[in-house]
Amino acid sequence: MAKASKHILLSLDAMGGDKGPDMVIEGASIALRENPNLRFLVYGDERKIKPLFKKYPTLENVAQIFHTTEKVNSHDKPSVALRQSKNSSMRLAINAVSTGLAQGVVSAKHGGLYGHGENLP
Repeated sequence: MAKASKHILLSLDAMGGDKGPDMVIEGASIALRENPNLRFLVYGDERKIKPLFKKYPTLENVAQIFHTTEKVNSHDKPSVALRQSKNSSMRLAINAVSTGLAQGVVSAKHGGLYGHGENLP
């Protein structure tokens, strides 16, 4: 009897890190190859993310893009960035986990920003 597959839904901050969506989308593709049960909610600039799906076509059927326009700079204080940038890819990716929509969040941004996410209003 075949075992039923359980999908793991991850929320991705595609705009995090110095290389932005290129690195995050490539990483999602590698992770999917290693674990085919992964699914992704991708937060960020759709104009930059969507073309990357052509480069990594396996993601097209397992990822949904949520367009965001607000940006968080690396020099922003974590608590201020999270509270003032309510429509940033970082904040929306965290919200997906805090509301139970996703099971985990992945970002290339400074980890200190995510430690503050647990107490968001």
